[in-house]
Amino acid sequence: MSAPDAPKRYVALPLFLVFAALVWMAPFYWKHVEIDPGAAGYAYENSELYHYVYPAYDFVFGHIHAGRFPLWTDRQFAGFPLHVDPRLGLFQPLNLIFAVGSPTEQAMAIHAVASLALMGIGFVLFARAVGLGYVAALAGAVILAFSGASAAAMSRPYAAGVAAWAPFSFWALREYAREWRPAWAAAAGLALGLAALAGSASIALAYAAAAAIYGIALVFSSPERQLAPLHRRLGGLFLALTIALGVAAVQWGPTLWWVAAAGADPAFLLELGVEAQIPTTLREWTLQPLLARPGAVPRIGYVGIAALALLPAALFHRTLRRTVVILAAMAATLAALLIALPQAHASLAPAVALIYPLVFCVAALAALAVDRLLREPASQSKPGLAAPIAAIAALAAILFYISAAQVRGYLLALALLIALLAALRFRPMPAVIALCITLLIYLDLSVANVSAFRHPYLDAPDCYETNAEAFSAAQRLAVGGRVLISSQSLDPALPENLGLLRPIPVAGGAHLPVTAAQRELWTRLGVPPSSLLRTAVQGRYAGATQPDLIHLLAVRAVIAGPDGSLYDGAWDGSGPRLHLLHTINDVRVFENDGAMSRAYWRSAAEIADSPKAALDRIASGEVDLDRIVLLEPPPDAGLPSGLALGPVSPDVQTEARCSLESLRPEHVTVRVNAPAPGYVVLLDAFAPGWRATLDGEPLPIYRANGAFRAVAVPAGEHVIHFVYHPAPLFLCAAVSALCVAGCFVLAVLGILRGLGRPAPQTQPAP
Repeated sequence: MSAPDAPKRYVALPLFLVFAALVWMAPFYWKHVEIDPGAAGYAYENSELYHYVYPAYDFVFGHIHAGRFPLWTDRQFAGFPLHVDPRLGLFQPLNLIFAVGSPTEQAMAIHAVASLALMGIGFVLFARAVGLGYVAALAGAVILAFSGASAAAMSRPYAAGVAAWAPFSFWALREYAREWRPAWAAAAGLALGLAALAGSASIALAYAAAAAIYGIALVFSSPERQLAPLHRRLGGLFLALTIALGVAAVQWGPTLWWVAAAGADPAFLLELGVEAQIPTTLREWTLQPLLARPGAVPRIGYVGIAALALLPAALFHRTLRRTVVILAAMAATLAALLIALPQAHASLAPAVALIYPLVFCVAALAALAVDRLLREPASQSKPGLAAPIAAIAALAAILFYISAAQVRGYLLALALLIALLAALRFRPMPAVIALCITLLIYLDLSVANVSAFRHPYLDAPDCYETNAEAFSAAQRLAVGGRVLISSQSLDPALPENLGLLRPIPVAGGAHLPVTAAQRELWTRLGVPPSSLLRTAVQGRYAGATQPDLIHLLAVRAVIAGPDGSLYDGAWDGSGPRLHLLHTINDVRVFENDGAMSRAYWRSAAEIADSPKAALDRIASGEVDLDRIVLLEPPPDAGLPSGLALGPVSPDVQTEARCSLESLRPEHVTVRVNAPAPGYVVLLDAFAPGWRATLDGEPLPIYRANGAFRAVAVPAGEHVIHFVYHPAPLFLCAAVSALCVAGCFVLAVLGILRGLGRPAPQTQPAP
């Protein structure tokens, strides 16, 4: 059987019908699986949606819709760089759905549906490139797009975006192996780059590794390999890798630079970020594909019991034997790694992420099985259906015996459909029965993956307005300072990322990447160290070792929910006393009299070698922060001469007028009238990328009091500008733009060279 040429592989009408079916199924599946008005309330399994995903995407893409590209925000966590958090997907084209102006809760639904549809469409194109029929391609697309792994990712845009683009890389690689054109290699790299821009590094790396293995297998086993020498075939794979890295550079270059420069824990980059039932033992991995009963969250390893029963038929696909061998070997290897690697919890993401390319391989093998069943009856050159049907029957019987009761009905229905398929071979009955098998798998996956928890689509943004009056009171109280939230993270009525929803500067936050200095500070405030900050969990703060550090964060107001550890306005043991001002709907608003000003002047400084050393000195009580600032000079700059170090003599005047003239996210202006040379301290986070000027002249920024910014100023009246200008971002953006332009040029050249040249007819080996 000769490989079909391009026009026959991609016929407009059947492709349109298959795509339309996927686009029709995606919203029904998403609404049935994720949106259940009668679902349980809020739990740790969906708290990230309310505390991070909704607020962050609403803030970031709301600003983009308003015409401003946000790089930094001062509304959360004493300021943090937005562009270094890959989960926000600032450069992911699919995330433009959030920027068009639709309410964020609706945009979350549209994004999930679009991701599901793209997953299916990419798989259909891959299946057609391999040589499968349209019905078989649709069956595989349903398994891939609506599996438990996809259901777990669909409400997390950073995971769903990876799964949406990755199948296109396999399609482009298969087309590349047909004629070894660089344009297709570039397309594969572009697809992988777009997948990486979505934000989930673990899933992107898992898919990239699988695509690389598939590409190498094609290089050495494709029947078309005689069309190009080995170095040219391998050169295309290198081109794909280069394009992928170049396209993703705009996001991952600045992120990795920030991790290295700020001493951040890189573990947050590999967190899976999906919520599902994750098997942790060999027994669980064995049993999960056999269980269809819906649980609290989707089973990440469930692909449909009927899909598993179909797999043996793929082994009898003689015309595509190489494809079967490659995919089966990849699936076996990925499954072995999933079982062998330790996975005590979903947070051990790099291993769990392998489930995504594994499901792709299973879907492809199931599509090959359906395609084999749709072949013509036996003739002199074509084998019959007896062997594949017998293999399906044998496996179905075993699965029926060992699987749970709730899936046995699907196996009985599959057996009936297979019997009809064997008996009714006249057209179009085989295709109709195969469509019924596809619908059976779709029904199975829809029932098995229903989530038990609520989604922001049902109650946002109203859920965030429950305590609007308390928020407004705290906002008025904290003018020129910040608000600290003491609550627990199950109820969105007191969201940890409140600053991303309302114009309130909040000291803490949820799921935000932290620098080493910030992690040190928040650990002393009672928050367990982690690569991602989470402050509003019941019981935190009360046992802080240095509760007075809230003064350094310029915390002027505290909002405490009934479950918050500061609901009584005090820490365990010593610590600042909070004054109760309001009680609104059981939420208390306190004032902190000891908060420092957001910007102030000090006449002298002492040197601290590290954030830990600075915080230790503060804890010792030996440093009078009303007169001295602790500085850590940057590596390339010492302290200026003529400024005081060490204890301050009593006759030195320490009063100075210091005020914030302008407070924009990436540009802060401070005006100071200093009676003597000294230091201006800005209680915003110290981070690489900030530059400062004094009356237009550049000057170095020092890390102050462990985690903040300070500059040296001479006596007199001066204007200081802090500007955020992350140079690596602009450099990497240029690299990504060049790679995208290169892909466009290669595509045009490929089209021009291909005009009028028919695809070569090759005879696959048996």
